[in-house]
This record gives sequence, structure tokens and C-alpha cells, in this order.
Amino acid sequence: MKQRIDFIDLAKGICILLVVQIHVYGDTSLGLFKMMSLFRMPLYFILSGLFFKTYGGFFLLFKKKTNKLLIPFFVVFIFTIVPLHILFDYILGNESFSLNGLLFEEYGRLYHSINGAVWFLLCLFQINVFFYAIVLISQKNNYLILLLSSTIGLIGYSIDSGNYYLPLWIDSSLTALPFFVFGYEIRMYTSILENDFSIKDVFLFTFFLLVLVFVYYICGESDIFVGYDDNHYIINALGLYLGGISGTMCILTIAKYLKKLPVISYIGKYSIIVLSTHLLFILFARNVFHQFNIPQDNAVVNTLLFFVVVVLSIPTISFVRRYLPYCFAQKDLWV
Repeated sequence: MKQRIDFIDLAKGICILLVVQIHVYGDTSLGLFKMMSLFRMPLYFILSGLFFKTYGGFFLLFKKKTNKLLIPFFVVFIFTIVPLHILFDYILGNESFSLNGLLFEEYGRLYHSINGAVWFLLCLFQINVFFYAIVLISQKNNYLILLLSSTIGLIGYSIDSGNYYLPLWIDSSLTALPFFVFGYEIRMYTSILENDFSIKDVFLFTFFLLVLVFVYYICGESDIFVGYDDNHYIINALGLYLGGISGTMCILTIAKYLKKLPVISYIGKYSIIVLSTHLLFILFARNVFHQFNIPQDNAVVNTLLFFVVVVLSIPTISFVRRYLPYCFAQKDLWV
């Protein structure tokens, strides 16, 4: 069995907690939350790119990523999103039933509003396929890899600028591809995965923190909006990519320094389970709050909700690992 890298699990844990945070607190004008929006999703894409492999051919890559990404996506879609969509919108909401409306939102995206975070799994699957094609076309020429991925990323970003949309989050995948490639590149050409923290990492953290703060203020602070789930951005392309990369590098250096934090590292190790389930806890809790007339926009209530979701994630991980390992990428269903 491969030895895990402790600080990567910690970085994944920080990443998934940032995802839970935005879904609990919502979009807010608070400066720190706005700044975190620059690197919340890029952190996940870069971490994924760090461990990209071709697995010796497209079929093996496809099988591997189907087990790790597609199966969890469709399990969540079929067994949580669709049934809850029917319950809340067609039974309790009294909307007219439509098969197209059941499966799709506007612009050809699969309906995901009830458990919206899982769009990332399909997006990441597509990115792996796109990058495999780039590696194949470029014949592993690094300059060509960088040129093609940067061009594709700008095309994805421009799709939003032109008010165009592609189905199944393909446009989001194109825009996010450069982050994935950045992860691949720093794995190939740096010692980023070395566990030992050194003075070099202090300088790296300082540099990237300054870049992140500069990007945040130069791009308009509270006017910034970054939405990878619908490929919509109120920030220029340079700020989008610099902010994502610099914020991610800050988190990676912090994680390398701390190495391991019990609960956060554990959640990071099984982040795909938390990603797939945390919105269900939030949905349930908010409905309970509604029944008891508890205010939904109260900071204290939201903070309590955040910690409840984190606490509930621990037994959820244990349950899934024991009873549903093939559904959430803990064991391979396709062997």
C-alpha cells in the first residue's frame, strides 16, 4: 500500500472545510471569505493534478477515474439528488413533472441544486480526460503542454465572458484545466511533496501570500465573484489564475508546516465522502431550523451548523467505508 503524505491529507481537509464553509455561510462580502473564494476550488484542482498519472493508457485511466469520480457522482445523483428533487419540487412543491426538468437545469447541466457540490466530480473526470489528450498530443513536450492548457483555460474563461455555456460543466472543466496542470508541473519539477518543512517554504509562503493579497485588492475586493460551478467570474483572467495558484501555495505551505491535525486530516483523507454528503446535512438542519423559526442568516447559528456538519462527517465516513465503499471510491467497483 502506498504511504500517504500527511500534509496533503491536511490540505485536502482544509479544502473540504472551505467548501462546507461557503455552503453554510453563503456568499458574503467579508474580506477573508471573498479572498478564500479565489483559491477554494483551485486548491482541489491543483491537489488533483499533483497526482495525475496516465496509468499506461486511456482505458486504464478511464477505468481508474470512473471508480474514483464517475461512480460517486452518479450514486449521489441517482440516489439523493433525483429522489429529493421529486419530493421537494414535484410532490411538496406541486410543480408539473418533466423528465427534462428532473434531469437537467438550464444550459444542459445535470440538475444538482439539492446536493450541488458533486458537480466537481464530473468536472474533475473531464479534466483528467482533457489533460490525458494534451499529454498524448504534445508527446509530453512540456512547452506544448503549457501552451495548450493555457489556451484551453482562456477559452473556457472566455465562454463566460461571451455569455455562452457548454453542457455538463465542460466550460468549467476548460477554465479549471490550468490549475490541474499547475499541480502536475510542480510535482514534476519541484520538491513540493517532500514532507520536511524548510526555510525555503517560509519564503514561498510569504511570496505567495503577498501575491494573493495584491490580486485581491487590485481586482476590486468585494466586487470579486468566482463561480466554477456555473463558470461565471467577476475578475479578470490573470487575477483568477494568479489568485488560485497563490492561495493554494499558501495552504500547501501551511499544511506542510503543520503536517497533521487529527480531525481535519481525517476528513481530508476521505474528502470525497464529505463532499458528497455535507449538503444533505445542511439541507436537513436548515429545514429543522425553519420548523422552529430559527433565523437562517444568524452568524452564531451558521457557526453552530458548520461544526455540526463537521462532527456528523466523522460517523458518516465510518459508515460509508464499512457499508458503501464501492459507491464512494473507497474500493474499486470496476476491476
